[in-house]
Amino acid sequence: MDTSDLEPLRLSRELEAVSTDIDRIFARTRSEAPTGDPFSGRLFPGKTHYDAVLGMPPMDPLRGPLSLWIHELVRARVQMPWTLEGLRLEYHERHPVSGPRDGSFSRAEVRSLALGSRGEERRVWILTRSALDERTASFHLERWGRLAEIDRRLGAQSDVLSPLGSRAELVRLAHEVLTRTRAALSELGLDELEVSENLLTGAAEGWPARLRPDSIVDLVRARSWTGGFRLRFTDVPERKSPASFLLALSGFGRAFSRARVRSDLPFVIVHSPLDLRTWTEGALFGLIPLTFPFLKRRLDLSFGRVAGARRALAGAVVSELHRAAQRALLFDAALGSAGAARDLATEFSERALGARESGEALLGRLLRTSRPDRDLVALVEAGVRSVEAQRSYDEDWFDNPRFQEEFIDLGQSVPPLYADKDRLMGEGLAWVDELIGALG
Repeated sequence: MDTSDLEPLRLSRELEAVSTDIDRIFARTRSEAPTGDPFSGRLFPGKTHYDAVLGMPPMDPLRGPLSLWIHELVRARVQMPWTLEGLRLEYHERHPVSGPRDGSFSRAEVRSLALGSRGEERRVWILTRSALDERTASFHLERWGRLAEIDRRLGAQSDVLSPLGSRAELVRLAHEVLTRTRAALSELGLDELEVSENLLTGAAEGWPARLRPDSIVDLVRARSWTGGFRLRFTDVPERKSPASFLLALSGFGRAFSRARVRSDLPFVIVHSPLDLRTWTEGALFGLIPLTFPFLKRRLDLSFGRVAGARRALAGAVVSELHRAAQRALLFDAALGSAGAARDLATEFSERALGARESGEALLGRLLRTSRPDRDLVALVEAGVRSVEAQRSYDEDWFDNPRFQEEFIDLGQSVPPLYADKDRLMGEGLAWVDELIGALG
């Protein structure tokens, strides 16, 4: 591709168009089989444009963002057949099941049934989920293992697309979180299944009867400060337990984070390919129910029930931190070799409490997400943000007009490309310890 007329702003618009098309394809996958290719018919930038962008003046504000976006979308272009196949396997491939409920189900439906049932029925669905996940382990290992070859041919370093700017630092953080959460769960004698069954059940009262975008907006009384923004907030999880509300509030936070971004600056500057700010702010809103004012005033729980509800919700977040740390470590191992990832998954399986699943099932379950390396960083950074918000605006920070005003103003700034590793290893791990303390 000729780059003699390289025009950075036009290139930014081209990258935005492809990114938007990718989002549209993914948004439709749950209701219809994935089809189409956002790169079809386009003279899409590749190594030639990548090298040309790196030749731009070092101080040009578009140089770094353009190079990151080209790197990310070259990966996406090469991986698109695999990505679409992964979506088909999750949402559209059907499997005959006999047991709690006879019929033909997708993997996504089996996951939903596992979360929505209880007792022995749930354990059967968990076993079914694990059996189906085992069949996809090799697919996901090969999918993520291809990234190293893509990066090599592009002449790029995989570190620059890590949310900390360094795979080694991400691994370091994941090990620290995993050690803490594993010890906490072991001390309580709980595995992930028991966390859900024993902790979440006790917090089931007080929530709105219906889970939908309007009820979530009303739950955080956000109409007064989101009215000027168009929130695209349609992917609301099914109401199954209080953890469903954590996920729904996170979805609201992501939608609000994206809605307030400036539209008068180049796409590649105000949108990072890692989307770290969006996912961090989504997780920040998902942590709101852990505050005492929310539990007492919004849910109208009695004083005697607030502590138990907070403990239950904290257990859900600790469990997710544990999974996110495992996910980050397995993803890093998969970038090296399938063998290394399998060895690590076997180690995780052998150290698990309660009903174990095989290493292959762990790989199939944890490596199916779109960014296995981002979830942990976003959640820990959100924890730091929640502590800072309470320090600045008190425990009911989400109700504070000054927080709301400053949150909207923050959306007008250019987001950082990476999270601060020292901040996460310091304040972030301190928050993890405080969260674990809430389980006692």
